Amino acid sequence: MISRTLGPEIGGPIGMVFSFANALACALNTVGFAEVVRDMMHEFGAVMVDSTNDVRIVGVITVTVLLLISLAGMEWESKAQILFFLVLLVSFANYFVGTVIPPSIEKQAFGIFGYRGE
Repeated sequence: MISRTLGPEIGGPIGMVFSFANALACALNTVGFAEVVRDMMHEFGAVMVDSTNDVRIVGVITVTVLLLISLAGMEWESKAQILFFLVLLVSFANYFVGTVIPPSIEKQAFGIFGYRGE
């Protein structure tokens, strides 16, 4: 769309930078997701191999699942987006409920405190 508006001389480089930025964002979001999953697994005492390789394993599984969704076609991708949207809604609800519940003694030891009226 940019190359049709501005011409191929300007649109091509912009498209290349945009594609590279999307690939980098996907990689960084996957690593962030894998680290959160690893931390949650450690809270419950579940370890696959070790701390570093757990992130790698979860990241490879996540990217493989996303690749399979993309290869399945636009119909599956739109269905997956609805599922991901529901997961986001649940996480927002979890955040708001978690801000009201007072923190435990362990979390207070880490410096996490709830709302204060003063």
